[in-house]
Parts: sequence; structure tokens; C-alpha cells
Amino acid sequence: MTGVLLKCLVLALCVGAHRLLAVPRAEEDDGSGDSASTLAFVFDVTGSMYDDLKQVIEGASRILERSLNRRTRPIKNFVLVPFHDPDIGPVSITTDPKKFQQDLQELFVQGGGDCPEMSIGAIKKALEVSLPGSFIYVFTDARAKDYRLKRDVLQLVQLRQSQVVFVLTGDCGDRSQPGYRAYEEIAATSSGQIFHLDKQQVNEVLKWVEETVHSMKVHLLSSNHDSAQENKWEVPFDPSLREVTVSLSGPAPQIELSDPYGRVVGEAQGLKELLNIPNSARVVNLKFPRPGAWKLKVSCSGRHTLRVTGVSNLDFRAGFSSVPVSEFNQTRERPIKGDDFMATFLCLPGLPAHVLLKCTGLKPPGQLNHVELVSGSGRSLRTIPVPLPSDLGQQGLWRLPEFRTPSQSFFLKGTGKDEEGYRFQRLSNPPAVSMPDVVKGFYMQPVVIGCSVESDVPYRLRFTRSGITLGDEKFFQNSAIASWEIGHASAEDEGLYECIAQSSAGQGRALTQLTVRDPPPVLKSAVNVTSSVGGVAVLSCQVEGSMRHNLTWYRAGRAIRARVGRVRLLSDSSLQISGLRTQDAGEYHCVATNTHGENKITAWLHVPGTAGTIPRRLLLWKFTPRAGLSPKGTRSASSARRPAPRLPSSSGAMETCFLLISREVPRITVAQQVVIVSVGGDATLECQATGVPPPLVHWFKGELEVGSALFVEQDVHRGTLHIRGVQEVDAGQYSCVASSSAGTTAGTAILEVGVGPLFSEAPIDVTASVGENITLPCTVRGSPQPSVTWRREDGRQILTRADSNSRTMQLESGHLLIQSVWLDDEGLYICEAKNQFGTIKTEARVGVTGLEPPLLAHGAPIITTGIGQSLSIPCMLLDGIPLPERHWSHNGKPVQLTGQMFLRSDGSLYIERAAPEMLGHMSALR
Repeated sequence: MTGVLLKCLVLALCVGAHRLLAVPRAEEDDGSGDSASTLAFVFDVTGSMYDDLKQVIEGASRILERSLNRRTRPIKNFVLVPFHDPDIGPVSITTDPKKFQQDLQELFVQGGGDCPEMSIGAIKKALEVSLPGSFIYVFTDARAKDYRLKRDVLQLVQLRQSQVVFVLTGDCGDRSQPGYRAYEEIAATSSGQIFHLDKQQVNEVLKWVEETVHSMKVHLLSSNHDSAQENKWEVPFDPSLREVTVSLSGPAPQIELSDPYGRVVGEAQGLKELLNIPNSARVVNLKFPRPGAWKLKVSCSGRHTLRVTGVSNLDFRAGFSSVPVSEFNQTRERPIKGDDFMATFLCLPGLPAHVLLKCTGLKPPGQLNHVELVSGSGRSLRTIPVPLPSDLGQQGLWRLPEFRTPSQSFFLKGTGKDEEGYRFQRLSNPPAVSMPDVVKGFYMQPVVIGCSVESDVPYRLRFTRSGITLGDEKFFQNSAIASWEIGHASAEDEGLYECIAQSSAGQGRALTQLTVRDPPPVLKSAVNVTSSVGGVAVLSCQVEGSMRHNLTWYRAGRAIRARVGRVRLLSDSSLQISGLRTQDAGEYHCVATNTHGENKITAWLHVPGTAGTIPRRLLLWKFTPRAGLSPKGTRSASSARRPAPRLPSSSGAMETCFLLISREVPRITVAQQVVIVSVGGDATLECQATGVPPPLVHWFKGELEVGSALFVEQDVHRGTLHIRGVQEVDAGQYSCVASSSAGTTAGTAILEVGVGPLFSEAPIDVTASVGENITLPCTVRGSPQPSVTWRREDGRQILTRADSNSRTMQLESGHLLIQSVWLDDEGLYICEAKNQFGTIKTEARVGVTGLEPPLLAHGAPIITTGIGQSLSIPCMLLDGIPLPERHWSHNGKPVQLTGQMFLRSDGSLYIERAAPEMLGHMSALR
């Protein structure tokens, strides 16, 4: 399901046509407005989930109704991701609650299958299409089969800051398996939880979901524990907290909450139990708690997680930088990270970090006192005092002194006092950067969809539409601006476009909606007119195409609207001037407008002076060179002669001086039509322009002008464009436009960027049973397209096409196919890709398992029959991988099969007529 307009994702949309200046992170709402989140259900549609599905459909109706009745609506859209091994989807995305309910109703459970399911891939899909800060609920009765995707999901969780809650009505019976531990890590990283329920208890969790979907949710406390224990916490509740929710997931959960006076609060004091499942979870909620220091005591009899959240407009965001900065839009959402994502932040140990905190809802004299770096179990790793800013916090920005990041994952916990002196406490929950909702394009005109990425590490970037990748994936070393260009936009191009950047530090995504409308009128180029005094001049103004428009002529800022007279409009919107006078010469502007905008051209009317009023005089022209005039002026395509006062000459004749103002339309010569450079190299495009007056040269990519940045320089006088550290996105056609008062001329140059091989899909170690078929993927990209070859470490040959004598072959896609795996297929396989810009290789090990020795069933030791009678001696095979061959012997010698004695398909020996010489010991060999 597409067509939904999404907002607030990771990357910022820019208007540049290629890589220029990094766009600062967009400032976001202060929290007072409505937030935009997604409610996503990830549902296992195997046959065993039938009862769960019925309850989810009923619960979803309540959740939608409750959400839509709130004054502030936290839910902007709804996502449904069904999965059933091996398929995921189709994904439903809608802003219409009724459509979401209809999609739920249309789900149907199917089949059964093995217990582990493709659940992690489905969660990944839900995170990819959901807005930041969303609510994702996973319903399944099986652990994950595709747990190797956990890393990708953890990166998305950290990037989106969404919460993932698991509602499990089964787990395949073993919670030590990596497929189950992946659920635990995802829940812990996202401040979510796992609930183990009986199938009839799913409805209870959905009631809790109704209560917890909030638009102004803040985090107060988070801890994870691997063993049974009792913990006590002191949590300050400040006056801005409208409600507080304590959620404890684990066996035998117990929660005790005491007010600032030490009194245990219960139902009589407003404590509401949202969920109570004795061996799985307990959730309680308290609205408008009394401000002060509350005591929280929790316990579980095994591994458990604790989350304390609230509803408040007082919160903070953390921005990271490697050097001190003064503006929040100069920071990043996360510090420089390592390869794993286990909690809110994970850094390279020992790196210096600077943090700028942006507080909302905190007014002076309230202040932030200190920030703690807190581990996943809630243990304080470091406490950093927060200096009071010079403006006393009026702007809401608080700067931490430089500190060294710890080697483990951590949260930021900020504590301070509000303007009334009450202590407050918040955990970090940095959101993603916002981007515009819509990109507007004009029908049959070029459209550029831009994407700005801030990154300190190399990354790959691609554009997608409806899940389909557009063009080739690009590679960047650091922050850059990329774009997807549509040459001639039409209604078919409208829809949702996504920009995806993937690096070792994580994945960022941004979405925007493209709308296409009719363009402003497009005018044909102006034609200058020269006519003599007393004559007639017609200035034309023509609009290309058949679009509706209004057209107006202007002279010296005044509109010309007359249809009759010496200066009048003709039926085709041309401007006619009769009885020309010298004062009619000059600029005329034609402006065409419609509801979508306007366009204008300038036409020049030249009316030369005349000396024909002086009879019987010889008129001589004399050219006196003046500074600043080109000697080519006599060939001017556009000139104006201004008469000066008449002066008597020494010969008695009258001499009139004219100042010749010369104009020559610019001419362009492209120094090199095609420039080829490798990624990271420097490229110079040059257009040599001449004309009078000297033109200025500007460079364009698509319809947008190339600006200047640290890595881009253009010299408008020399006509050069210099790009340092060229990236793939810089490739394309560039236009150099030379312009002056005499006109405009354009030329084109093409920049081709060569890229060394990069793996899009690399092989991984695989273990297969004897007789299975396996495929080792090896997909590469680069420019030009790299060649792929496979080889074995032991030097054995691998064919590049199918051969009847080989079970191992390289496919056209570059993948390696091994059919009917056997023991000698074990070993290390190497995939190598190369083009003129480099060579890369990777390797994968193939292991072979599953050998089982032959096993025959024991039959009767003695078989008696009569001479001349038929006889069948069984040979039942119980086991054996690969399938064993069966052979018979008689008294230790191989049986000679004849028409009277032959083998049946089940391996039994059939004797047509028994004879005395057949007496003896018959054996089946394997």
C-alpha cells in the first residue's frame, strides 16, 4: 500500500542538483505541537496464530478509536506487516484508520511449518517504513529464523528511536537460542519489552497498548537484568508529568510505588493496573502524580526489564560533535560509533566527544545540573556537571565539557530542577532530522529530488520508489548531497520517494512526496527588432505549448494594454508600433502568467537615427576607438548609436559624433566534452567564452545552478568548474551558460566517474547437508561494471557455465552454484571482482554435514519355500545419507541377476522359480 505522505525521517531534502554543502540538521518542533508516529503491527500469519489474529483485530479497533478521540493525535499512519516463512508482506501503509482495519480483516492464517519464522526481516521492514518514535508490536508464537538480520534491526532502532514490543504466545521451547535472544536485544535497545502470554491473554496486552500510545512520551528510567533480583530506585516526578507508566517484564513481576511521603500508592490513590500477567508482565499507570522524589521497588524471579515513562513537554535532545559548536543544527544525532548497536549510543572507546543539549519545556530559573552516562542495567558510568550558560538557559541550549566516551553502550540521563525548584530526570531519546513533506515538479519539465547526508564515515546511498531501487547505488566518503533527477516529469512519477544511506555506523532514511503540476508558461526566446523612423515594428512574444496564460507587455514599468492606436496589441499578443520615433527605441518586456507562476522575456527595439534632413551635404562616418570598445564593434549584432552635438569642422562641413555601443552575443567553446575521473580524484570542466561585453560563465547540473563549497569552485570569468574529491553522485551532464547584456549561449560537458568494485551482496559461510544444492552470492557494482570470477583455495577449477560433468558452476549473475553437495565440495571459495579502477575479493567457507551410515532392517533369518515356487526376499533400508546402493550375494558370491532372478525397486530380491542350487546363505550388501 503506497500513497501515504510521511514526515520527519533521517535525512534532510535539499535543492542542490549534486553534492554541495551539507545541510544543517533541521530544527524541530519544540514538543508543543502534535508529533507524528506510526502504529505498526507485525503479525505471524501461520495457522497456529488464528486465535491471536481475532483478538488483534478487535484490539486494533479500540486503539484506533482511542487515538483518534485524543486532542493531540500521536498516530499519523498505520502499518501492517504480515509474515509467513519464507514470505514477508505485502506491507500495508495507510493514513486511513478504516483502511487499516480493513487490511487486518483481510489477513488470513495459512499452513504451519517449522517453528522458527522470518520475524526479524518483518520487523526490519516495519522500521523502514515507519516514522521516527513509532510504536511497533510484534505478534508471534515462534522465535526468529532470520536472527542474522538482528544487526540491521538494531541500527534502525537506534536511528528511528522507535519502540518494539513483542507479544509472544510461544517461543519454540528454548529461550537460549539466538533466535530468541535477538528478540531480547531488540526490545532492550528500543526501550520495548517482551510479554509471554497464553493465547487468551493477547487481549490484555492490547488494552495496555491503548493506554501507552502517547505523542509526548518521555523516558524516565530504563534497566535490563539477566537474573532474579529486587531493585529499588528513587525517581523524581516533576510537575510537568501528566502521567507516569511503570512497565516490568519478567517472571513473577512485582511493583511497589511510594509517594514523596513514603506512602505506598494503590488503586485508592489513583494507581491503575494496565496489565497483570503473573508469569510475564505487569504495567501500572498513575495520572498527575504529586511532584517530588518517588520510590520504586521492583522484583522478578528471573531475567527482566524495567521501563518508566511519562507524558510531559519537558525533555531534552543530545547533539554530538567532535569539536565545540554553538548551534544545535551543527551537531549529529550520535557520536562516532563502532560497529554494534546495543543501546542508545555506542562509541569508539576513548574518543573525545562534545555534547550540546537542547531542552524543551525548561524555563529559567530552572536549570540542568548534571548528565550521567548510564549503562543498560541502569548503572552510572560517569557523571558530568553541566555549566550554566551565559543566557541562563533562555535559548534552551546547554553545553557539556569535553569527555571521553566509554567503551560500552550507554544512555544519557539528565537531571536538574525546574522553575519551581522541583527535581526532574529524563533519559536521552534523540529523534531523527525532519525533511519537507513535498517536492513540487512541473509537467514535462526536469525535477530534482535531493537528499543531504551528514556522515563522518563512508556510506552507500540509493534512492527507491515503492521499494524499487532507482538507478545505481552511490558511494560517498563523507557528508554530501545527492539527487535523483527526472528528465520529464509526469503524473506517473508522482508518489513517495525514499533516500537510504547505509554505513558501518548505521542506516539513515528519508522520504518525500513528489507532486507534479502544470508549469508556469514557457516563452520562446526574444527576437530583437531594428526599424527606421516612421516605419512599423512588430515585437513578438510566443508561449510554447497550449497551456492557459495571460500575457502583458511592459515599457519602462508601465503595462501596454491598448488594442488601437500607434502602439497596440495584436490578436496574437504581438506588440505593433507604427510611425516609429527615435524615443520608441529601448527595452520591452513580455510577461506571461498563470496560476502556477510567471515567465518573462526582454525584446530590444532599435531605431537608427537619420541625417537625411540636410540637403546636398556629403555625410562621412568616422570611427574613433575609445577605451573599453572592442574593435569587433562594427560587426555588432546589436548596437545603438547615440548622436552627440554637431560640431563645425575645419573644412566648413558639419561633423556629428556618434558613440557606438557594441554588443556581441557570447560564444562558447567546451575545452573537453567528456571528463573521466575516478572516485576521490579532482575534475575540472572548462568552457571558454567570448563576446562583447565579456560574458560571465555559470555552471548548471540539471536545472539548478552549481554553487560553491569547500570542494567545489567555479570561476565565472575563466569559465572553469573545479570539483575536488569527486564522488559517484557528481557524474552527469553539466551545462555552462555564458551570459551578458547581449544574450546567452550554453554548452555541455559530461563528467564520468569511475568507481572501483564494491560488494552489494557478499557470500557468507554456509553449511549444507550432503545432496543439497547451495548458492554462494557474489554481487558487485562499480563503473565500469566489474567482472566476477570464482576460485577455490585449493586451485580446483570452477566453470563459468553449466557443464554436464560439473556440479559446480558460476552463473551469469556472478553467484556460484554447487549442486548435490558432496564431501569434496568442502573448502574455501574466493570471489574476486575487478575493473580498471581496482580489484576486491572476499571468501566463504562451505561445510558439508549430514552423512549417515546405511542401516538395514533385520528380516527373518530362514526363509522356506518349495521348488519351482516364486519367492521375494526383502531388503528394507532404514537410513543412509546419501542413499545407499543395495547388492545381493549367494554363499559369499555376487548374485548374477537374470530373467528368473531380479531386483525390485524397493531393493528386494525376486526369484521367479526356486531351484535346489539356490539353497544356501543369501545376503544383502550395502
